[in-house]
Amino acid sequence: MLRLQERRNVDVTLRQFIASSVRLLIIVMTGMVALNGLGVNITPLIAALGGQAGARGYNRGSIFTADGMMVASMIQEGLMRVRP
Repeated sequence: MLRLQERRNVDVTLRQFIASSVRLLIIVMTGMVALNGLGVNITPLIAALGGQAGARGYNRGSIFTADGMMVASMIQEGLMRVRP
């Protein structure tokens, strides 16, 4: 990726920023896939990431007994705004 940016004469600082951003995105996505593979519900994590942009957040959760019966289900919606 850096070589492609070099060929297109992209500024050095911008190249480093883009490369760091892509690396971070790959690490975060790999972590989320790994957590999902371990059985961790990643829906609240995705909603929190969306909420960081000042958007709506939507969380959903369930509580199960040891034998697998669902005993409770929760839903929460939030809206975050920055006040001047």
